[in-house]
Order: sequence, then structure tokens, then C-alpha cells
Amino acid sequence: YESAEEWGSGRQYVPASILEEYKIQTLVDDINCGESDTNITECEARVLEGHDCSSSENLWLKCASNSDEPEWKFDSVQLVTYNEGDFSAGPEGLLFVRFEDINHPESDKIYGTVCDDDFNDHAADLSCQSMGFKYAEAWGSNPKNAYYFPAEAYESWDHPIVLDDVQCDEWTTHISECEARILEHDCSKSENIWLKCSNKDDEEGTEEEGTEEEGTEEQG
Repeated sequence: YESAEEWGSGRQYVPASILEEYKIQTLVDDINCGESDTNITECEARVLEGHDCSSSENLWLKCASNSDEPEWKFDSVQLVTYNEGDFSAGPEGLLFVRFEDINHPESDKIYGTVCDDDFNDHAADLSCQSMGFKYAEAWGSNPKNAYYFPAEAYESWDHPIVLDDVQCDEWTTHISECEARILEHDCSKSENIWLKCSNKDDEEGTEEEGTEEEGTEEQG
């Protein structure tokens, strides 16, 4: 990278509970880099000599890209349903995501669907929570995704599959923290994810249904 675009402390990319669980220590303190230093290894510091820091003082960095390649940043999630020629957004429907290229903010954002490969209950919950709901009451792909978004909907409003292999570790707290392949997939539209989000207080666990392995009865 060319430079540090931003840096600071207090932002928890890795939660304190994970640092404690894996006994990750603060190794370096009192870093002092002179103007003539050209490599971080040339800077003076206390290494493994003790420190007076808390985990809230751990440094984070955001490096500035030196490439013209797109760098995609999560923007938003939306659930879309097609009904008699009309598209509407609500608490259930086909899952759409939007990303922006932070290297080219003037370019159009990408908008499309999510493949079911590696998608799990936690990813479903995080997707719903990013829209202000408490959890995903149910989720799946084929065949129920055709209930929310039939073949005729793609004819008038077709979008690419944007995400594949979405992997959300148990400690992730926002869908944007999950790993995924962007604009690279080996999926068909029958694998597009649908979600049903809820704000009910009597959550009994997320139900996975409507996959190729486990069919579900269409509602309506």
C-alpha cells in the first residue's frame, strides 16, 4: 500500500472477548518513528518489555490502495418481492445487497442477489439486523425463492449474483464483517437466498427451509 488512509484506536475489528479467549497480547508499546525512517522495523519501540496499555488502545489501520482495481465496500441490504408486475421491499423476500467501489466513488454501485453457498443462520440474522430487525425467522433458497421472485420478474428486473460463499464467524456482529466472494460465483438463480425477518420477542431460533435438499410449502 502507499499510505495509511486512516488510523486510530478504540475501533474493535476483533472483539475484546476474542483477544482474551486466544490470549492475544499487546507486544509493542511506545513506537517512535523518525522522519528519516523508511521501514517500520527501523522505528524505536518497546518490544516484549511490558506496557501500560489496555485492549482499547490497540491500533487499527486503514491502508490506502495503490491499485485501480475496484475495492468493494458494503452499502446496504434489501428484501424484494415481486407481485403482479410490482416490486416491493419489506420484511421478507429475495435478498439483495448493494456495494460501492471506494476507489472509484463516482462509479455506479453494484446491486444484486446472494447465493446460498456457505450461508448460515448467523448470516441470515446479521442480514436482518442490518435492516433494523431482530433476527431471521426463516431463510432458504430453492424452491421458495421463486415464490418471492418468479422467472417473469427476472425478465423485467434482472440483476447479477453479487455474493457467493458468504461465511460469517460466530463472533461477527455485522454482515459487512463476513467473508465472501464478490462478483465471482458458480451459482444459478435457483440458489438465490430469500429471508423472512422478524421483530417478535419470542424468538425460538432461525429456521432454514426452502433449499434444494429441504423443500417447503409455498405460502400465499
